[in-house]
Amino acid sequence: SWFNDSLVKKMAPPVNDKKDLGNEIDLSLEYAYSEDVTMGLLFGYFIKGDFIKNAVEAVSGAGSSTNAMQVVGSVAVAF
Repeated sequence: SWFNDSLVKKMAPPVNDKKDLGNEIDLSLEYAYSEDVTMGLLFGYFIKGDFIKNAVEAVSGAGSSTNAMQVVGSVAVAF
């Protein structure tokens, strides 16, 4: 899945005039081992947009070049 996140309204107080929050890319895999056992893996990656880059710079005085990432594994067993 791909999501382009942006502000609909300006936040108060406005940090800047940018509305682009960023892009989120999710990859989800699920495997049914049997009728009762399911395994899953989710990978999520968020690429910062101009709004977040400028907000971090305004608060900390320096921009961060890292984007957010997460990996989640799951196992579900039904009795």
